[in-house]
Amino acid sequence: MIILCNSIGTPLDSKYIDLAPSYVAMTASHVVVASREAFYMWQFKNVKQRAIMDVSSRLKAGMEKLLPFLVM
Repeated sequence: MIILCNSIGTPLDSKYIDLAPSYVAMTASHVVVASREAFYMWQFKNVKQRAIMDVSSRLKAGMEKLLPFLVM
């Protein structure tokens, strides 16, 4: 589970992922979680933006992805 918190530790949003995280990185708009097999990228919105959007627009493609690593 990924829990997105604000600067004082109040939970803002969360996601359940089927991935055992080894690494986590975050920017102002994305969270990336990686394991040895795959990585998960989540484009999050802040609470003010999310309140304006309706549920159908939150489910647009590109908001979150789970991709396997390619072994060559």
